Amino acid sequence: MKTLKINCFSIVLIFGMLVSCVELTDYSDPKDSEAPAPVSNVQVENLNGGAKITYTLPSDKDLLGAKVSYSLTPEGEMLEKYASVDTIELEGFGDTNEHLVTVYAVDKSGNVSEGVMETIKPLIPPVELIRETLIAGSTFGGITLSWKNTEHKDMGVSLFIPDPVDGEWTLFDTYFSNSVNGEVIFRPFEAVNQQFRIEMFDRWQNNAQPLEVSLTPLAEILLP
Repeated sequence: MKTLKINCFSIVLIFGMLVSCVELTDYSDPKDSEAPAPVSNVQVENLNGGAKITYTLPSDKDLLGAKVSYSLTPEGEMLEKYASVDTIELEGFGDTNEHLVTVYAVDKSGNVSEGVMETIKPLIPPVELIRETLIAGSTFGGITLSWKNTEHKDMGVSLFIPDPVDGEWTLFDTYFSNSVNGEVIFRPFEAVNQQFRIEMFDRWQNNAQPLEVSLTPLAEILLP
């Protein structure tokens, strides 16, 4: 029995030495410094708060995909969005002005092609469309807000009330939602007529036109 254990150990040791001598094949993609050809046939479809950019990718064998370089504002940070397919959708623009974007082809070695510049002109930002549906009303001990968000966009709604000392608008609370039928109740408030300011914004901090209303919350009665 002891001899059998030694023989088994010897076989495993020899096998391990043989495996260590075998040169493993490198299946990783080869690297180069040659930039791919640029994209072609660039088309722009303007969307609410953004744009969809389609293009024809070059036929380079080591092509990874494409990227778009853009900025949400004229003086803002340059952003990049990548895709391995022939479409890239941009979002987050807070205006309907013209914006320059640049489309590049990118290969697996990280080489970037010459850029192709295009102009996009986003449509009305989604947060402004949501703001158009905003309704404010009174409820027991507070106020209720409701709105429509048909595209499930991430957005926030903040309630401001006047500061009792200087009358400046002061943040009371903020609510976040992406529901199609958005609704929130802010409370508690006394049953007296008072001023409220509602601000809606998206995740890029684009703000819609504030809504200022005068409402009287309904009185609450504590039942014994």
